[in-house]
Amino acid sequence: MASILNILAPIFLIILLGALLRVTRFAPPELFRGTNRLVYWVAMPCALFYQTAEARIEGGAAFRVFATLVIAGFTCMALAYLVGRGLRLQPRQLGSFVQGSFRANVAFVGLPVILLAFAQASKLVASEVAGLAVLAIAFLIPIYNLATVALLTAILRPETASRASQLRSMVRDVITNPLVVS
Repeated sequence: MASILNILAPIFLIILLGALLRVTRFAPPELFRGTNRLVYWVAMPCALFYQTAEARIEGGAAFRVFATLVIAGFTCMALAYLVGRGLRLQPRQLGSFVQGSFRANVAFVGLPVILLAFAQASKLVASEVAGLAVLAIAFLIPIYNLATVALLTAILRPETASRASQLRSMVRDVITNPLVVS
């Protein structure tokens, strides 16, 4: 129990600190917007690119983790869509509900949890686990982003928009996504 707390506490404390700084207005809202943009557009893509380039994994372990995550994500997407339709959610609500059900925050929360969990392991084990996680996540991000854009485009498309217009919009959104680009 103590080891789980040691792994999760730093992540939740950072999130709590950000919320506290925002609520108390210690930092202006512009700081949060700028920092979020910097992390999303520059820091995380750079970290993923670097860690992917450094990862050395033998065999198909990364593919098995990746395949499990893809299957789980698409299963959650399908189930959430069915539940949302059953609840008669409006298109915007349905899009948010379905996206939130499958698009895990693996890069910003999941990866730090994995890295902290194996930080105390031997250097070889920690390096292999980190490499496995990064490789699985690196290939998962474009698929999740593509699925998200496709899902939201399909659910929220205006009745007047042509299929070609929707497809161009979807392709543009996917190829300009910084995590996909990295």
